[in-house]
Amino acid sequence: MGTYLNEWSREFEGEAGARYKVNVVDTWDMTEEELPGTFEGKFRIDLPSKQYMLLRLTKVGA
Repeated sequence: MGTYLNEWSREFEGEAGARYKVNVVDTWDMTEEELPGTFEGKFRIDLPSKQYMLLRLTKVGA
């Protein structure tokens, strides 16, 4: 579902009609932050300029 854009940004295109919540996980510092709101369709997530970052996308709603 993800498409590589550059080192610190990712673009996603979800299923038609689906909404997602996104969490940014810093696997080095062992922290997690939920981004505000939900995302749908084609969307771009800018990551902090750090190594060892992970994005968790969770489908919400029906």
